[in-house]
Amino acid sequence: MNEKRRFINQLLAGETLDQVFLVREKDLRTTKGGDLYITCVLVDKTGQLPCRMWQASESIFNSIPVDGFLHVKGRVEDYRGALQFVIEACRPFPAEKVDLADFLPITGNDIEKMWSELLEILRQVKDNRCGSWSRSSWRTASSSRRSRSRPRPCSSTTPSSAACWSTR
Repeated sequence: MNEKRRFINQLLAGETLDQVFLVREKDLRTTKGGDLYITCVLVDKTGQLPCRMWQASESIFNSIPVDGFLHVKGRVEDYRGALQFVIEACRPFPAEKVDLADFLPITGNDIEKMWSELLEILRQVKDNRCGSWSRSSWRTASSSRRSRSRPRPCSSTTPSSAACWSTR
């Protein structure tokens, strides 16, 4: 896994990959011939990619962490006009070894401009109780440029879940 990270929006049919993704969902299914296969959705900050693993087993399926990270090896294919990833090998990957910024959606907009617009809206709040609370809360956050662009963990017990990451 020494190659440079490729994001989902950069992938092309025919490429092989050996890297880590976040698993959004998974399902164990049976082919018409009775063999097991796995479907799952891998995600990063740029999008999601449907996946298949053929000739799978229940133990492989059980080892795949939903809302956790998975190191996968395989190939990108075109299936009916859309990309899918065929997993040839996979293993769970520790959350503490990934850069979470690679897995949290980002905006294409100018963050500083959006922040300024938000602060301007808050300045226009007329109710003194709400206005003073919102201004003091956002004043603290606005003092840190980092708070507007990088995630940090909150007090959840499941750090691999994107839902428990805060941008404050």
